[in-house]
Amino acid sequence: EKPATEKAEKAEKAPAKDAAPKEDKKEKPAPKKQEVKDTGVTVVVTEQKKATKAKTAEKLPKGSVKVTLKKALVGRNKKQVAVAASLGLRRVGDVTIQPDNAPTAGKIAKIAFLLDVEKA
Repeated sequence: EKPATEKAEKAEKAPAKDAAPKEDKKEKPAPKKQEVKDTGVTVVVTEQKKATKAKTAEKLPKGSVKVTLKKALVGRNKKQVAVAASLGLRRVGDVTIQPDNAPTAGKIAKIAFLLDVEKA
Protein backbone atom coordinates (compact mmCIF):
# COMPACT_ATOMS: atom_id res chain seq x y z
CA GLU A 1 0.00 0.00 0.00
CA LYS A 2 2.93 2.38 0.47
CA PRO A 3 3.52 2.86 -3.25
CA ALA A 4 -0.16 3.60 -3.80
CA THR A 5 -0.25 6.19 -0.99
CA GLU A 6 2.94 7.84 -2.21
CA LYS A 7 1.46 8.22 -5.67
CA ALA A 8 -1.70 9.70 -4.21
CA GLU A 9 0.32 12.19 -2.12
CA LYS A 10 2.37 13.25 -5.14
CA ALA A 11 -0.80 13.73 -7.17
CA GLU A 12 -2.26 15.97 -4.45
CA LYS A 13 0.91 18.09 -4.21
CA ALA A 14 1.37 18.52 -7.95
CA PRO A 15 -0.60 21.41 -9.47
CA ALA A 16 -3.35 20.40 -11.82
CA LYS A 17 -2.44 20.76 -15.46
CA ASP A 18 -5.84 22.09 -16.47
CA ALA A 19 -6.06 24.56 -13.56
CA ALA A 20 -4.01 27.34 -15.20
CA PRO A 21 -5.41 28.32 -18.60
CA LYS A 22 -2.77 28.77 -21.25
CA GLU A 23 -2.53 32.07 -23.04
CA ASP A 24 -4.03 31.97 -26.49
CA LYS A 25 -1.38 31.95 -29.16
CA LYS A 26 -1.95 33.91 -32.30
CA GLU A 27 -4.20 31.82 -34.42
CA LYS A 28 -2.94 31.17 -37.89
CA PRO A 29 -5.43 31.72 -40.67
CA ALA A 30 -6.73 28.52 -42.16
CA PRO A 31 -4.97 27.58 -45.40
CA LYS A 32 -6.90 28.20 -48.56
CA LYS A 33 -8.33 25.17 -50.29
CA GLN A 34 -8.59 24.91 -54.03
CA GLU A 35 -10.35 22.20 -55.97
CA VAL A 36 -8.80 20.92 -59.16
CA LYS A 37 -11.52 20.77 -61.83
CA ASP A 38 -10.41 17.72 -63.76
CA THR A 39 -9.77 15.33 -60.89
CA GLY A 40 -11.98 16.71 -58.12
CA VAL A 41 -9.07 16.57 -55.66
CA THR A 42 -8.87 19.26 -52.98
CA VAL A 43 -5.45 20.86 -52.74
CA VAL A 44 -4.36 22.89 -49.72
CA VAL A 45 -2.44 26.00 -50.73
CA THR A 46 -0.45 27.86 -48.10
CA GLU A 47 0.77 31.40 -48.55
CA GLN A 48 4.46 31.98 -48.29
CA LYS A 49 5.65 34.60 -45.86
CA LYS A 50 6.75 37.79 -47.51
CA ALA A 51 10.29 38.89 -46.86
CA THR A 52 10.37 41.40 -44.03
CA LYS A 53 13.22 43.32 -45.52
CA ALA A 54 13.19 44.20 -49.17
CA LYS A 55 16.37 43.08 -50.80
CA THR A 56 18.09 46.08 -52.27
CA ALA A 57 21.12 45.97 -54.45
CA GLU A 58 24.10 46.59 -52.23
CA LYS A 59 26.29 49.27 -53.68
CA LEU A 60 29.98 48.67 -53.19
CA PRO A 61 32.25 51.61 -52.55
CA LYS A 62 34.32 52.65 -55.55
CA GLY A 63 37.60 50.81 -55.80
CA SER A 64 36.44 47.78 -53.83
CA VAL A 65 35.74 44.11 -54.46
CA LYS A 66 33.18 41.82 -52.83
CA VAL A 67 34.73 38.38 -52.23
CA THR A 68 32.65 35.32 -51.26
CA LEU A 69 34.07 31.92 -50.30
CA LYS A 70 32.20 29.31 -52.36
CA LYS A 71 34.14 26.11 -51.66
CA ALA A 72 35.41 24.61 -48.40
CA LEU A 73 38.96 25.01 -47.18
CA VAL A 74 39.09 21.48 -45.76
CA GLY A 75 41.89 19.49 -47.35
CA ARG A 76 43.42 22.52 -49.06
CA ASN A 77 47.09 23.46 -49.01
CA LYS A 78 48.19 25.45 -45.92
CA LYS A 79 49.12 28.38 -48.13
CA GLN A 80 45.65 28.44 -49.72
CA VAL A 81 44.01 28.42 -46.28
CA ALA A 82 46.34 31.24 -45.19
CA VAL A 83 45.42 33.33 -48.24
CA ALA A 84 41.71 32.84 -47.53
CA ALA A 85 42.27 33.85 -43.90
CA SER A 86 44.15 36.97 -45.02
CA LEU A 87 41.07 37.91 -47.04
CA GLY A 88 38.92 37.39 -43.92
CA LEU A 89 37.27 34.20 -45.19
CA ARG A 90 36.89 31.26 -42.82
CA ARG A 91 33.71 29.39 -43.76
CA VAL A 92 31.77 28.70 -46.93
CA GLY A 93 29.48 31.65 -47.54
CA ASP A 94 31.65 34.23 -45.77
CA VAL A 95 31.70 37.58 -47.57
CA THR A 96 34.22 40.42 -47.27
CA ILE A 97 34.74 43.70 -49.04
CA GLN A 98 38.36 44.25 -49.98
CA PRO A 99 40.13 47.17 -51.65
CA ASP A 100 40.68 46.73 -55.38
CA ASN A 101 44.48 46.89 -55.50
CA ALA A 102 47.41 44.73 -56.62
CA PRO A 103 47.93 42.76 -53.35
CA THR A 104 44.24 41.86 -53.16
CA ALA A 105 44.19 40.89 -56.85
CA GLY A 106 47.18 38.58 -56.22
CA LYS A 107 45.45 36.89 -53.29
CA ILE A 108 42.29 36.40 -55.31
CA ALA A 109 44.30 34.94 -58.21
CA LYS A 110 45.91 32.36 -55.87
CA ILE A 111 42.55 30.91 -54.76
CA ALA A 112 40.21 32.07 -57.55
CA PHE A 113 38.72 28.56 -57.92
CA LEU A 114 37.38 28.82 -54.32
CA LEU A 115 35.91 32.30 -54.64
CA ASP A 116 33.14 34.33 -56.21
CA VAL A 117 34.27 37.90 -56.93
CA GLU A 118 32.14 40.97 -57.70
CA LYS A 119 33.75 44.25 -58.70
CA ALA A 120 32.24 47.65 -57.86
